[in-house]
Amino acid sequence: MRKQSSSSSSSSKAIKRWIPFVCVIGTLIVLTRNEGGERYSGEESDGILMGRDEKSSMSSFYRQSGGSRSFYSSSEEEKKSGGGSWRFGGGDEKSWKSNRYDDDDDKHDKHGEEEKNNDDDENENSSGGGGSGSGKSAKKSPHSLVATIEDDEDVDDSESSSSRTSGRGERKCGKHGAYSENLGKCLCSALYEGESCDRAKPMPEEFKDFDCLKTFTGEFEGDLAINRDRVLKDKQVAVTLPGKEKDPDGGYRVLVPNEEPLFSQFAKILPKRDEIGRSFFGTCAVVGSSGIVLNYDHGSDIDEHDMVFRFNSAPTRGFEKHVGSKTTYRITNTQNWGFHEPKTDESILIHFRAKSAIKGLFWNSKQKKPLKLYAFAPDFVEYVAQKVNFLATSGLYGILLALQRCHSVSIYGFQVSTQHGTLYHYYDPCDVPANVERDDTEWIVIRELAKHGFIKFAEPCVAECHEAKDVCDACKEANDFKKVKLPSRAKCDPNAVSKGHQEVPWRLERRQGRRRGGHGSSK
Repeated sequence: MRKQSSSSSSSSKAIKRWIPFVCVIGTLIVLTRNEGGERYSGEESDGILMGRDEKSSMSSFYRQSGGSRSFYSSSEEEKKSGGGSWRFGGGDEKSWKSNRYDDDDDKHDKHGEEEKNNDDDENENSSGGGGSGSGKSAKKSPHSLVATIEDDEDVDDSESSSSRTSGRGERKCGKHGAYSENLGKCLCSALYEGESCDRAKPMPEEFKDFDCLKTFTGEFEGDLAINRDRVLKDKQVAVTLPGKEKDPDGGYRVLVPNEEPLFSQFAKILPKRDEIGRSFFGTCAVVGSSGIVLNYDHGSDIDEHDMVFRFNSAPTRGFEKHVGSKTTYRITNTQNWGFHEPKTDESILIHFRAKSAIKGLFWNSKQKKPLKLYAFAPDFVEYVAQKVNFLATSGLYGILLALQRCHSVSIYGFQVSTQHGTLYHYYDPCDVPANVERDDTEWIVIRELAKHGFIKFAEPCVAECHEAKDVCDACKEANDFKKVKLPSRAKCDPNAVSKGHQEVPWRLERRQGRRRGGHGSSK
């Protein structure tokens, strides 16, 4: 009996010792299940209801949304892609020179101010973790968005139907916009409007007062980048250039005739579809090369935009504080075709008005590490030629392209008058204007686009310094214009003319081949 009693007593002691551990394990299991259920329920019912920690751990999140696949940043990425205390979009004509722009969507959306306040509150609340330690919260633009516009062939009928009837109110935004999860509506490109971005904005009557803007409209339904599908459909590659009627070809240039094997070989090296036309961005920075950028530290502001345009041989290395380091697209002419910043993810977009562009595309296709190279589609070349009555610069091409693919467009380093006291190009003190008369005409186009709120000058006093020196000086003083020491031009050739900074690659290879006694690798 004593042995049995002793045995049962030891058993009960052992059980008592394990009871706390069993209770703890059971509690953890219950809590884990409840948390998982809540998370699943939140995602299922609202699509974006997640804990702040979960948001921070995600690198990105996207949703198919009625014709567009929308991407928005996690809280950790917002500081890189959305920030800045910007107010983008259309403006009050009285204050356009001073960059006091309000977004048209916020003016007409009765919930705009409430959404903005909610955005600010959310940013302030989430600034405690993952920051830089400065104590300042990164402010995200509510219009930050990167999306891919889906073609009809990409969207399954059932998928398209479900997106139209979604409880979240998602809808198709057409070719000229993308759905914003953040705002719960379509964001339209700067030249379009309407709930589904299906109407081109009417142009101001004042445009008719200027020869260079009399025929300007925002309506454009063609391709932006040349692509295989379109080339095979058209059976040739040709472009019409108004103003070139006196040329031997009368302004109608057949760049790639329907002749084999050239035609098939050319079509083969092209991207299948118009990848640039299928992209949409909420906030865009178009960065020119004027020396005015050296007077401001706008680098981080530029990099916060969803898309950044640069031009020709304008570098970022060594100038990051002023111009940033992010490049989405670099538009380049033939003179600067050979320039490409290494170890970057930039895409090169070349003009397609002459056969030299074809040679460039073939050259690139034969490289071991080809560049991400695109060429303007004949549709867009003709659009630009018809809407402005002069040969547009690469910079104006970039602005007009951004207006088609971006909700808001800010421009840096553009059309700065000599009265500003800055270099023509920030990276080369010896550079001179290529065509002063054309620059003056281009200024009218850019000035009117800014005046009517289609684009925004990032630097103050750009317009004032085109008026008169006293007006310019007064504006600079009022805006605390920071003077910087300019490099000496003593060694610059006073008779210098504008030229490119890089030899086109195939010519360089040919010349090097001749030096070696061969024929070069490019024909």
